[in-house]
Amino acid sequence: MRENIFQLVAGIPIEWQVFVLSMLPITELRAAIPYGIAQGLAPHQAMLMAVLGNILAGIPVLILLDPIISLISRIPGGKRFVHRVMEKTKKKGGKVAKYGVIGLVLFVAFPVPGTGVWTGSLVAHLFGFNFSTAIMALSGGILISAVIITLLSLGMLETLGLSLPWVIGILFGIIIAFYLGGYILKR
Repeated sequence: MRENIFQLVAGIPIEWQVFVLSMLPITELRAAIPYGIAQGLAPHQAMLMAVLGNILAGIPVLILLDPIISLISRIPGGKRFVHRVMEKTKKKGGKVAKYGVIGLVLFVAFPVPGTGVWTGSLVAHLFGFNFSTAIMALSGGILISAVIITLLSLGMLETLGLSLPWVIGILFGIIIAFYLGGYILKR
């Protein structure tokens, strides 16, 4: 699967690869920044392109969320699916209800699986943030997350001397471990 994602962007300049990868829900900043740095892009360039792509991804998500939810709810079984996703997202974003904008910024800021701009947009929608407030909070969280990921990427690559396949493997391993861990704990 991950090879297909990276093949999707092969052949375009590395800056745009990072931009596109940061827009995808499966990679977002967590994979785009280390990928860009490992491909020889300057850390500040990788971070800038990833931040721009990630913020840009949040805009249509926020705008199209209501129509998409409405459409999916009309499909047989869709209403149940939407309800499950909403409940799961409410649990993940519980602190957002308590802390408001700061809660949303922090929710998106911590670079762990399930807390990026895609989930953050859904959380903002569920807790009734208006569009401009949501974009500002998501952007703040994205910036914090990008700094964390860039610093971690530089340390990981320089200290361990890892090549791109190792970095990608480790990142996807961590993501899979989080999802499996969450699944096992719920049983």
